[in-house]
Amino acid sequence: MTDRLEFDDRLLNRYTVENLEHSHPAVHAALQPWFAAFGDFDHTSLDRLLAARGPAEVERWRTPAQAAVASIPAVVKTLDEAIARLEAALAATAPFAERAQLEGLLESARVNRTTLVERVPANLARALGPAGDYDAARAEAAAAVERTARRLEDMRAHSEDESQSYRDLQPMVAELQEVWATLDRALGALSRQDQRAVRGTQDARMRAAAAALCRNLFLQKTRDRATGRWPAPAIVPPGNSAPERFAAALTRGDYAAAHETLAPWLAGVWTDTRLAETVRASAREIAAGFDLAEPPPAGACHVSSNPMRYEDVRQDRTEGPTVPVEVTEENFIGWFPIRIQTEEEDAYLTDMDYVASCYAIAVKTPAGEWIGYLRFEE
Repeated sequence: MTDRLEFDDRLLNRYTVENLEHSHPAVHAALQPWFAAFGDFDHTSLDRLLAARGPAEVERWRTPAQAAVASIPAVVKTLDEAIARLEAALAATAPFAERAQLEGLLESARVNRTTLVERVPANLARALGPAGDYDAARAEAAAAVERTARRLEDMRAHSEDESQSYRDLQPMVAELQEVWATLDRALGALSRQDQRAVRGTQDARMRAAAAALCRNLFLQKTRDRATGRWPAPAIVPPGNSAPERFAAALTRGDYAAAHETLAPWLAGVWTDTRLAETVRASAREIAAGFDLAEPPPAGACHVSSNPMRYEDVRQDRTEGPTVPVEVTEENFIGWFPIRIQTEEEDAYLTDMDYVASCYAIAVKTPAGEWIGYLRFEE
């Protein structure tokens, strides 16, 4: 229903002030009752109530949360005593090493006092609002579901006009995202059970319309790319290491450039033709899983680092080719997972976010940095 309570953690742990026991014993002693009182304060029940959705959840946490609120005056009393001691210590004119620490503790104490005295009661009142508020929210959510279903079907029908270019249709991508966001906001006040009930039979209707809309948009985008009416994805190289150059070349479809990053002992095994066939086959196989006749083009690449050491890659491998003997402890740079991704918008329209994935070992040689081992995911 509302945000969870947040307390300033500079004054929540007694161990953070252990150093004050000897330098400022009065302050240290005054803080101990506060730590004990806050430790007993049931802020967990308050958080559960404030996060409750629906009358059943509210009733479950109502009594313990109200008991927690009833204990606030006693908790605040210990905090007020700590504040007074902190203020008195900071009133001293002589310099002392812990001044910044005490200033931070005093600021934290005042923040936490405001949370306890003002925010907790206000949030509790909102959480325990009239039952009619929830009924109204449920009715509005039901109406929002119906509006969403109709709007999605209207958008789907509009997208079926093949005379329109993708440039004309592209604003519908942002519109679709906003449609879903608006529905999520309307459903957000309900319990999960009520969310499922309100969506009910409209859920399949909405998903079918949205899926058809996305497919129509992607097909028109594909057609316009083929005729040059819509540009191919702009490829931004991630860096200049061998794995990054290799990944960027695969993403561009420049398999000759990708081949040039391979070490001599791999170049004969992984020809540029084999690289092209492997990436294309991977893209087609993944696309088939999403019922796509053609995969979206590669639009980006991501090269990850991995903590695997040379000793790790030399262990018996259960899959893929063995690591070549030319990869040595002296020339080993690292193990790099590589993913050739689709453009972000294509991924949204098709649910297909990558076209190929592989693993590489980079090596350093007098001739430069190379890919010394390569394995594609099947």
